Parts: sequence; structure tokens; C-alpha cells
Amino acid sequence: MVDELKARGIILHNHICGDTGPIMADFIATGAQVLEVDHKTDPRVIKETARGRACLLGNIDTNLLAFGKPDDVDAACRELIELWKPDSGFILGPGCALGARTPPENIHALVEAAKKYGV
Repeated sequence: MVDELKARGIILHNHICGDTGPIMADFIATGAQVLEVDHKTDPRVIKETARGRACLLGNIDTNLLAFGKPDDVDAACRELIELWKPDSGFILGPGCALGARTPPENIHALVEAAKKYGV
């Protein structure tokens, strides 16, 4: 099924909740081009495992996004970008679904951090 979808130009995106570090090789083996990584997974482990094999999406803590301050979100984003940016492709984003009450200013802080520290 994965090969057929890819042949049709569909970009596959996969998310698994929780710490995927111990099953990262299997996560990559699903064939999805984009792996959304939960904040419970150590970003250092997944960078090494996924390098050149998949694009990572995440893994900013959704609790930080829901309850933190914009400056804290900015700092977490900067730290992740500094870790993941060299030698890897990734999309900065939350490590899972955002809570309904996530303050807009924290979402804006994530987007602005991507502009400021990324590319």
C-alpha cells in the first residue's frame, strides 16, 4: 500500500504517540516520508536513527505549548532547531495534537522561532 501511494505522489505522514526511541527503526520502516515524533521521544536518538531516511516533524512538548510562556516556547524551539538542523531535514512543530486551549501566543512563538532560527 505504501509503495502504491508513493507512486501516486502522495506524501505519507505517520504519528505514533509516546516514546518511539525503542521502535524508531520500525517507525522508519513504515515507509512514511514524514514521521511526527512525540515530545516523549529523545530528539538526539531519533535524529541519529532517521538521518537521511525520513523527515522528522515535532517534537515540541504540547504541555509547554498549552501551559508555558512564549519565551519558554521560543527557547525550546531554538534548542531543537540547533540540535536537528545540521545534517537533517525536519519540520518544527508540536510533538502531538495541540490542546484546544493552547494560547495563540504560544503557537505564534513556535512559528516565529522557526522563522528566526530555522531555514
